[in-house]
Amino acid sequence: MLQLEETQILPQAEKSLSAQDWAELDAAFASNRDPLTGKYPRDPLYDRLFTRIVMKFTVTGRGLDRAVVERAVALSAEKYCSASIMIGKTAEIVREIEIVEAA
Repeated sequence: MLQLEETQILPQAEKSLSAQDWAELDAAFASNRDPLTGKYPRDPLYDRLFTRIVMKFTVTGRGLDRAVVERAVALSAEKYCSASIMIGKTAEIVREIEIVEAA
């Protein structure tokens, strides 16, 4: 679809539209910005899109130390996962850990 836009629609628009037409289009699209990009002031409508997220971790192994597993999960979520860090600013993130003893 993007290829059609770039190869057919936009070239035809450049031939057909006046400077005034382009100005009107620019004004119309200025209000159609993506509120989630971070480039614009936040729209309160999206502030609480997610209020609580439950992440369930199931770890399988032999003789796993719960404290070590909990630390690994905490590091993965709080240090290495940029999505968790970003979402955690506006929503509560609950982590549930299940340890399954391998046979």
